[in-house]
Parts: sequence; structure tokens; C-alpha cells
Amino acid sequence: PLFNGFISKTLLHEAILESAQKAHLPGFRAAEIVFLITEAGTFCSFMKLIVYTFLGKISPRYEKIEDAPILMNISLGILAITIIAFGFFPQLFLRLFLNPVFKYWNLPVKNPGYSFFFNLESLRSAFISISLGGFIFIVGAKYRLFHFQFPRWLGVDYWYGKIIKGFFYLVVE
Repeated sequence: PLFNGFISKTLLHEAILESAQKAHLPGFRAAEIVFLITEAGTFCSFMKLIVYTFLGKISPRYEKIEDAPILMNISLGILAITIIAFGFFPQLFLRLFLNPVFKYWNLPVKNPGYSFFFNLESLRSAFISISLGGFIFIVGAKYRLFHFQFPRWLGVDYWYGKIIKGFFYLVVE
């Protein structure tokens, strides 16, 4: 919550729920479950990124790296401010960027209020996803599942390489 990812996921989740209510099809309940699991996976991957990139010990080979150039810091600062602003004021960004698109295509414009994003259902969904994603991360880190590698022959690259070698073998011969 309070970042742009929460707002976009809330919009998608609400679209799934609204479609389920209008269509009365069982597939939408399955879509909601898949959506929550996907959110959990996203949270887990971000936890993995943050913990293993920023919170670990610095390797000796990276100790002498200099700070980023000022323009890069300014660009990242602007991006960070935008992400946080979109999380705190989602309705402003929707009015500025989405409404003109809806009007251009003659689509009905709905302006969800602040409570649309920060209601009990949205926060419950976020809590479930964060809890499940955190659990997956803890289990993965504890049992070193993030460092597990399947045999090479189970990968797509291996089989593409075989196909390309076979193709070249046919063309050259």
C-alpha cells in the first residue's frame, strides 16, 4: 500500500471482482485466486531483490564503486517521488492521465474516490498477498531455494540450441 503497484493491482483486482459479480461465472473466482498468488510472487521477488541486493554484506570487489552521477540520482529521485505520489493520490493521476483517454474513446468515466483504493477489501487482499509472499520468501531463503538450479537439459535454452544445431546440420549437409 501507498505505492503505485498497490494502486494498479487494486484496479485490476476490482475489475476481476466487478466482472465476477456481473457475469456470475466460476472462472472469475479462479482468476481472483491466481491474481492473489501472482501478487504474492511479486512481493516475494521484490523481497528477494531488496534483501539480496541492498541488505547483504558488500563483496570486496564492489567496495571501490563510486556514487552514481548526479543526473542519475535526480532521475531516480523524480521516479521515486512519482511512485509515492501515485500511491498517495491515485485519483489525481487517474483524472490527469486516464480520463482523457476514456473520453477520447467515448468510454464511461468513473472517478473512484480515495476510499475505492483504501477500503477494507483492498487492504485485506494486500495483507493476504504480502503475508503469503513473505512466507514464500522466508521459506525460500531458509532452505536456499532461490539458489537451486535445475539440470541444464530441463531448460528452454538447451532445447533451442539442439534445434538450431540440427537445423545447421541439415543446411550444411
